[in-house]
Amino acid sequence: MTLSERVNEMAQKLQTVAKLMQTLRAENNALQQTNRELNDRLAAAAAALEKAHAAKPEEAGQKGQGGDTPQPELAEKLREQQIEHYIAEIDKCIDWLRNN
Repeated sequence: MTLSERVNEMAQKLQTVAKLMQTLRAENNALQQTNRELNDRLAAAAAALEKAHAAKPEEAGQKGQGGDTPQPELAEKLREQQIEHYIAEIDKCIDWLRNN
């Protein structure tokens, strides 16, 4: 193999690597954007959950002790359901990120 052929081969390899790097950078940028969006959604969901939890004691105080079902048990069950829902959403997001 001559020096010219070696140089041409190296140039082709460098072009291939440069194209791959460009593709990976674009994919990385897209993944970073998606990650930012998912983090924003997660923060919004956490804020909404905290707001809901903060509002519940106030509502319980306004309503008094009336009612057939105990309020703490109902609140705990609702909280657990919300947490499970958010965990499922986060798992979906993680799976999506891994597959894309």
